[in-house]
Amino acid sequence: MSKGYLAFVLGLALVSGLHAQPEGFHLVEGDASAPFEDSAGCLVVKVGKHAIIHWDSFSINENETFRFEQEDSESSVINFAEEESMSAILGNLQSNGKVYLAHPSVIFVGSEAILTAPNIFLVSELGKTEVSGHLTANTPTGQGGKIHILGQEILIEKTAVIDASGAIGEGEVLIGGSFQGENRSIPHSKQTIVQSGAQISVDAHEFGNGGRAIIWSDENTLFYGHINARGGMEGGNGGLVEVSGKNQLGFNGTVSTEAPKGQTGQLLMDPQFVFFGVGSPFTNLPPNVSFTNQPNGLFYIDINSLMGNLSTSDVSIQANSDIYFQSSNTVKPTANKTLILAAGNSIIVEPNVTVKLGPATLIASVNTKGAVKQFRRQKSCVFQVLEGASITTTTGDIIIGRPRNILFMPSDGGAILCPEMCVCNNPTNCLDNCCPNSIVSEGGGARLMASILPINQDSPNLVGGPNIKPVGKP
Repeated sequence: MSKGYLAFVLGLALVSGLHAQPEGFHLVEGDASAPFEDSAGCLVVKVGKHAIIHWDSFSINENETFRFEQEDSESSVINFAEEESMSAILGNLQSNGKVYLAHPSVIFVGSEAILTAPNIFLVSELGKTEVSGHLTANTPTGQGGKIHILGQEILIEKTAVIDASGAIGEGEVLIGGSFQGENRSIPHSKQTIVQSGAQISVDAHEFGNGGRAIIWSDENTLFYGHINARGGMEGGNGGLVEVSGKNQLGFNGTVSTEAPKGQTGQLLMDPQFVFFGVGSPFTNLPPNVSFTNQPNGLFYIDINSLMGNLSTSDVSIQANSDIYFQSSNTVKPTANKTLILAAGNSIIVEPNVTVKLGPATLIASVNTKGAVKQFRRQKSCVFQVLEGASITTTTGDIIIGRPRNILFMPSDGGAILCPEMCVCNNPTNCLDNCCPNSIVSEGGGARLMASILPINQDSPNLVGGPNIKPVGKP
């Protein structure tokens, strides 16, 4: 947020004196008392099982506390703020039940603000929701709570801490929309930005599964922050993280879905096009962008960020159109995780690019059936390694096509192409003839499997580079 805008927000909070608490209480439905001041000087609203309240204005100044005392953690209070300017939460908002705050234009949570409740829902109906403070949601049972941050434009600033973790996990954070934008009953943003330094957590601390963290927009998403969706220290699996823009995505953040005593979770990214590279425009997009930075053109994923995340999460990239590797990576995965690439059209490793997978496994599919039809060519779809390019692995497998026993989108078929067109009349040395060094196992023990081929062959004996064990069709 700009200094001028921050001054504007503070000015709104202070214009009526020392207090900037919610004003103009109107109970529309349910059971709730008018605000009263307790012995500690906090404003309190007592709520029964359910209440809908309209407020003339809903803001909280710094060093002030506003508390909803509800019947239990399943109770809910829905607050509609009707002022034209904004709701500015600069102090403390507390509740032992579910809290909803809706505003027609702007919701701003300042850097010193602390919001705590089992569930927290912030919805700017037609405008912006900006968060730079602390939001914490968990339940008395130890399960993680829910935090939904919604609006036409979402900005999660570098000081934000958004935590829906719990002892037994299963928390949920939705920022900008739902999983893959599917649930249209909730608002979906046009632009979602998560700045570098922002922290988002849906961990299980003790025994349980990591939760879900969804970062979404219907148009453009920029993500530079960090997300934890880890399984419990005593047991449980890692959670699900999705970072996507329906049209465009810029990613240079970090994610951990590790589970010390369970299965690693997954990081999913599913924009229209995917370009992996380094330098501008991959890493030189400003890390603390705000709404004054209007994105244009295609967005990109930093390849070193991708490979770094493969050390702490399985990663799934689903592109409705094409996936391009435009730069070699200098950061290599350090763990046996899985990278899944599913392209509606083709996957291209551009000339002289080396993709170093370390111990990670690559599962790739072109002409993928699950992609949006309007972006698919459905003909001439290839997995192509161009002149001087290579894919290297130490012990991880390379699987091209539809693997068995793995939940994965089926392929409509395609071709494996290397520096020279591979016409596989002799299946015993197909890849060895056309690209002997393009798919390489550096440490031995890796397997190469493919079910998409230059010609229709049912069960080829594939040979990649040295130390690759040919397995044939997965």
